[in-house]
Amino acid sequence: MHNHDHHDHHLEMGRKFLLGIILNFAFVLIELGYGYQINSLSLLADAWHNLGDVAGLLISWFAFKMATKSPTSSYTYGFSKGTILASLANCVLLFIAVGSMGMDAFHRLRNVEHPDGMVVSIVAGIGVIINTLTALIFMRSNELNNRAAFLHMAADALVSVAVVAGGFAMTQWGWQWIDPIIGLGLYRDWE
Repeated sequence: MHNHDHHDHHLEMGRKFLLGIILNFAFVLIELGYGYQINSLSLLADAWHNLGDVAGLLISWFAFKMATKSPTSSYTYGFSKGTILASLANCVLLFIAVGSMGMDAFHRLRNVEHPDGMVVSIVAGIGVIINTLTALIFMRSNELNNRAAFLHMAADALVSVAVVAGGFAMTQWGWQWIDPIIGLGLYRDWE
């Protein structure tokens, strides 16, 4: 009975990670599409940040699956240390994205673009919903990976709220300079 419960738990966790990956990857595609279409650094920065989250979820899911594998004659301690390598890979990916987005943000502060603030707000509002749903998927678990995923996705929902507010400021008061500022803020959030 214990093995069955253990197997069901791992199956449920795999489904949660898969659902989180699908939801967030779909949103990344939407956000990248609109970000490029209206030339909004805040949407592009958030999209790349969310793509990093998808990569993190993929890496965590893979590490979670590897950690459940039994030890072999070659790997006498099993594969549980794969989670450390997964974290390292995630950090390297984020470092690359941070550098490129940071340079673009500084360039756009000198040459302000004029993205459609209403589109920024609507797309970021979708991000609030997606990040909140993903956070809720991981909310009820006390396992470290799931707890971390919950906290990260909940924080990302708040980041999307900031992007919604930035889009509102662009629409309401014409503050186009806020787009690269939010992009820089997201850049700082990645570090």
